[in-house]
Amino acid sequence: MNKPKFINFLMAGLPAFLIALPLNYFFVEIIQLEKEFSYFLIMVLQVLINFLLSIKLVFFETVGYSLYNFSVFLSVVLFVRFFDWYLYGILINNFNVYFIIIQILNVAFFSYLKFVALEKFYRAK
Repeated sequence: MNKPKFINFLMAGLPAFLIALPLNYFFVEIIQLEKEFSYFLIMVLQVLINFLLSIKLVFFETVGYSLYNFSVFLSVVLFVRFFDWYLYGILINNFNVYFIIIQILNVAFFSYLKFVALEKFYRAK
């Protein structure tokens, strides 16, 4: 694994993450959306923001912007985020832990998996 690229990947994801936390809180606590549905909406927003920033800051010299690269990014990230969302649902429904804490833990765990998968796909191109 390329550690500097991974750090750049985390930094590219930071803006979407910083938007996601208060937005998820707003959706759940203020609007009263179901936690799982709110997290799903948050994940869609994050995927769009993260694609633009990750390609620019992490993978651009290798792949650049294209419909193919967006498709690869979307496929990999949605695959990983499905498991993220699934685990989130299990944890919030079975443990007495605040949903924002679980969101933070999931992001920490699944960021590494997303990076490794994307790096493999883009390197294989």
